[in-house]
Amino acid sequence: MQKEEYAYYMNLKNPNLDPEIEEVLRKRTQITKVDYKDVNKIFDKEKLQNEIGFIKLENGDYLVAMKTEMPDVSPLMARWWFWWHPQKKERYQIWYPGEHLSSSYSFRNKSYYAEGFNPFKENTVYPVERVGKKTITLSIAFVHPQKFGISEANIRKTEKGFLLCGFVGIMKGIIQHTKMLHYFKPKGNGVELISRFWLGNGLPKILKGIAANEEQAFEMAKHCSIEYNRLAMILPELYNKYK
Repeated sequence: MQKEEYAYYMNLKNPNLDPEIEEVLRKRTQITKVDYKDVNKIFDKEKLQNEIGFIKLENGDYLVAMKTEMPDVSPLMARWWFWWHPQKKERYQIWYPGEHLSSSYSFRNKSYYAEGFNPFKENTVYPVERVGKKTITLSIAFVHPQKFGISEANIRKTEKGFLLCGFVGIMKGIIQHTKMLHYFKPKGNGVELISRFWLGNGLPKILKGIAANEEQAFEMAKHCSIEYNRLAMILPELYNKYK
C-alpha cells in the first residue's frame, strides 16, 4: 500500500547535475577554507554563502560547499519535511530514488515524531543511502544550532529561515565522521539552501582518508545538489497534500 501511495513520486525522473555546477566541481574550483570551529564566518561573511566546491583543510578535513535554489519551498516546509520523511522508508526513497534506500529514527525520539514537528527538536535518524559507489548506513544526530557552534547572534540573524545542523556517523553514532549544516535562507517566494559538510571531522588522522578524500568530497557535493534540486520539485506538493 505504501509503495502504491508514493508510486507517482518514485517514478518521477531524478534531475541531472546542473552542467555549470558539474564544471565547477570537475575543475576543482577553490573555495574559502573555513574550519568547522569557524562556522560562524559563513554567516558573518555573506559572500561565503555563494561558494560551490570543495577543498582540503589543514587538519585533513574536506570542506564541501553547495548552494541550491529552491523556489516555492518555505522554511516551514523544510522543517516539516525533516519530521515527516523519517517515519516511513518510502518517504525517504521518493526524495532520491535509487540513492536513498531507507530511513528510520531512534526509539527515544518516538514522542517527537508522534506529537508533531514544530518546534523542531533534537533527534537522531538512521538513513541508508548511496553516495557515489558506496552504500552507507548512517546515523545523523540533529542538534540545536548553538550546540553546533553557531552564535546566538547568528541564530537570531537566521530565525526567519531554518537552520539544520547534524553530526553524521556510523555504528549508531559511535563513530562520527562528518559535520553537516543546511541553512534554508528565505529568498523571494522560496529559499536558497546553503549547505556545508566537514568530511572527516571527528575522526582520528589515521581514519580521515576513508571519509575525507577528493573522491568523497566530489560525490558528496554532487549528491547534495541533485537531492535538494529534486526535493524542490516535490516538496511543495507533498506538503500541501500531507501536512
